[in-house]
Amino acid sequence: MLCLTVSGAALHAQATATSSVSGRVFEIAPGKSLQRAIVRAAGTTSTHITDADGRYHLSGVPAGRHTIEAEYVGLDPVRQQVSVSASGHTALDAGLKSEVLRMAAFEVAEAARGQALAINQQKTARGIVNIVSEETFGAMNEGNIGYALQRLPGLLVSATFTDSVANYPDRPGEKLPTYGFSHYMFNASADYVLGNFRSRLTYRYRSQYLEGIDANKYLDDWFAPREQLDAEVSYRLRKNIRLTVSGENLTSRVQASYQGYLPYIEDNSNYGWRATFGMDVTF
Repeated sequence: MLCLTVSGAALHAQATATSSVSGRVFEIAPGKSLQRAIVRAAGTTSTHITDADGRYHLSGVPAGRHTIEAEYVGLDPVRQQVSVSASGHTALDAGLKSEVLRMAAFEVAEAARGQALAINQQKTARGIVNIVSEETFGAMNEGNIGYALQRLPGLLVSATFTDSVANYPDRPGEKLPTYGFSHYMFNASADYVLGNFRSRLTYRYRSQYLEGIDANKYLDDWFAPREQLDAEVSYRLRKNIRLTVSGENLTSRVQASYQGYLPYIEDNSNYGWRATFGMDVTF
C-alpha cells in the first residue's frame, strides 16, 4: 500500500477582492444627464456606457486607489481619483464641461448638445449607423418625420422595374405597354450636411415609354430614354428660416420623341437647365 502525506506549507490561492463604482455623469452648466457617455476605470477592463439618466455602473474594480475617466463628444473629458474599498460599493458622480460652449455668445449651445448626443450614439453603437440630431433638421414640416428622413445625409439609390401590358381597342391581340410607363427607372442621390449647410445631388434615368398608338407599331409615338442631373444647396439662417438654391437638368439633356423605332426621331425638345432661388419660413 502506498501512502502519500503532505505536511507543512499548503497550496494556497487567494482571490483579489473587487468592488464596484457607480454614479451619474452630467454636464455642469445646465445640470443635464449625459446619455451614452463612456466611463472606465483606468488600468482595468471595467467600462460602461451611461443610460438615459446618465447612470453608470463599473463592476469588478480591484480594491485600492483608481482613476475614473468619463468622456463625451463635445465636452472636455474628466479624470477623478477614487478609493475603492475591498468590499462594498463606491459612489462617484462626474461633471463635464466645455470651454468652447461656455465661450459661445450666440444661440448654438442646444444645437451643439443635440449633435454631440448623436455623435456619441454613433460612436458607441454596436454596428455601423448614421445618427443625426433633430437640431440638424431645424423646424420640421408640421412634425412630419417622413419629411425629415428624406433630408438625412448619405447616399440613396433606388430602382423601379415595371412590366406592364395594356389592351387597346384599336390594336386587338397586341401586347403593348401602358401609356407613360417606362420598363425601368433609376434614381440616385447624394447628400452632404455640415452645420447649417446642406446640399443634394440627384441623378435620374428612365427608359423609353409609350406616348400614343397609331395604326401599327411602325407609327406608334414613343419618348426616348432620358437622364437628368439636379442639385440643391441650402443654408439655414435661423431656426425657422432657410435659403435654397436649386438647379434642374444641369447637363441640358434633350427630351426626344420618335415613331416606331428610335432612329426615326420625330421631335427634340431642349428646355436647358433651370435655376430656382427660394426662402422657406416656418411659423
